[in-house]
Amino acid sequence: MKRFLIQSIGIIVISSIVGLLVNAVSSPSLPLIRPPDESDEKWTVVTGEEVLQHLQDGSAIFIDARDEKYFNEGHIPSAINLPASNFGEAFAEIGESLPREFFIIVYCQGSPCDESHDVLDHLELLGFQDLALYEGGWMEWEQNGHPAETSGE
Repeated sequence: MKRFLIQSIGIIVISSIVGLLVNAVSSPSLPLIRPPDESDEKWTVVTGEEVLQHLQDGSAIFIDARDEKYFNEGHIPSAINLPASNFGEAFAEIGESLPREFFIIVYCQGSPCDESHDVLDHLELLGFQDLALYEGGWMEWEQNGHPAETSGE
């Protein structure tokens, strides 16, 4: 039994060495450690310039995932406030009027921000399919001097 175990370990070691050598001389060789996946975002990500283009040509609905207080202080023009913190209540008020086949861009304060991801997850569960994330969010939008609206309480 001891001899069998030693032979098995020897075969595994030799096979590993041969595999590493073959990989080293192969073109292209396989990486020994996989680099992190840069595109692990579940949602299509749009840039500020793409958001601006959609705003100008009216080809998207914008959803602000921030709380109402922040939405009222400033938001992308024509954006709808669906705060992640009380999505169910807010969606019950206005969500049924959202066309499920229209392109929807969701944003929040800026990256990193879980609120927009939460809203996107809810919308997906409710049957919305053409969804995107504006990672730069309100902070980037405002810093770039893009058009903005405020809402009264």
